[in-house]
Amino acid sequence: MIKKLLNPLLVTAFISLMLLSILAHLIFGSCQATKYHYMIQNHWLPNFMPQTQSIATGEYENYTGVWRSYFENGNLAYRGEFVYGKQVGKHVSWRDNGVKMSERVYKDGAIVSMVEWDESGKLK
Repeated sequence: MIKKLLNPLLVTAFISLMLLSILAHLIFGSCQATKYHYMIQNHWLPNFMPQTQSIATGEYENYTGVWRSYFENGNLAYRGEFVYGKQVGKHVSWRDNGVKMSERVYKDGAIVSMVEWDESGKLK
């Protein structure tokens, strides 16, 4: 009985279906769900899909939560919080080598303070 349930064809079909569902989740899920969602949707996928089939990327209107952007190498490029599409709190940008580029503090979409660093990481 168990041998019939573990038919190699059925097991292969099940594993294939699971892999396809994981891939679909990474492609069509929110790009802010994980770092890997963002990397696939903004860096890897556009290279392999025709322009007419590409998924829209960028900021969502009325987005609330922490927004993260990543470089192709996987390093964090930007991190900032939004409430109904307005920037609030600390927003930090990094260069692709990991050196901090700028740090801005927002309140209701307006800049309250800003600090910037040069390419070597020294304050400007």
